[in-house]
Amino acid sequence: MGSKQNADTFTRWIEAHRAHDLDRLVTFLTDDITIQSAAGADMPAAKGKDEARHHWQTIYNAFPNFRMDAVDLTAEGDTLFAEISHGGTMEGPMGPKQPTGKSYLTQGAFRFDFSDGKIRSILSYWDTASMAKQLELVG
Repeated sequence: MGSKQNADTFTRWIEAHRAHDLDRLVTFLTDDITIQSAAGADMPAAKGKDEARHHWQTIYNAFPNFRMDAVDLTAEGDTLFAEISHGGTMEGPMGPKQPTGKSYLTQGAFRFDFSDGKIRSILSYWDTASMAKQLELVG
């Protein structure tokens, strides 16, 4: 698959993410998807579609108004890099962290690897310190 097709898949994936549509979201993934994020122990790596679904359901439960938007994309072959803005209001627990009712907005870097037009892996980094401060999880 080419860069344009992968960018189109990414665009449809992020639309499903914004809609919190887990059923549609997983249709863009390979069966052996891996997801690693900056959230660390609160969100361990996910492997396979079931764990990916659980990963995102955990986010939606903690942040019912979670929003994710692409700021910039660079695609080459089977790899796509995206600067992504994301945020929401913490109304549910996230791992051991209890809800604060506070909101956050941050940007991060995401790497997507594709196989046959589907997302095979996602690796994401963002400013977790700023996020924790905005949510008042740290002083």
